[in-house]
Amino acid sequence: MAKKDTGTLDARAAEADGDLKKYIGRQIASIRKGSDLTARQVAEKLKVKRETLTQIETGRNNPTALMLWKLACLFQCEVSDLFPQVPEGFGLTTYTKSDMRRIKKVDPRAVEWAGRMFGEPKK
Repeated sequence: MAKKDTGTLDARAAEADGDLKKYIGRQIASIRKGSDLTARQVAEKLKVKRETLTQIETGRNNPTALMLWKLACLFQCEVSDLFPQVPEGFGLTTYTKSDMRRIKKVDPRAVEWAGRMFGEPKK
């Protein structure tokens, strides 16, 4: 009996999730700093602990949808500004090497994430 490859997709998904949390956190921190606000000031406005905001900014904690909306309102930006761009026409179930080249032009990090999440593209 062939040995089953267990956990590979789960491991890739967990790594991709971690990358996404870090990206979102970096975006929040960057926009906050660009707004000349401290983590404490933002936390007070959101009615959360400074530590909670810091954990989100460092990718150690997931922000809720409500938290993302509040941050977007506070920073006067779109919620989508906190996320990496999803290239037009990118399908989550199947993608080709041609798709990967198009995605790489838009955001090389998206190619890394997709590769870890979904494995090698189809020919």
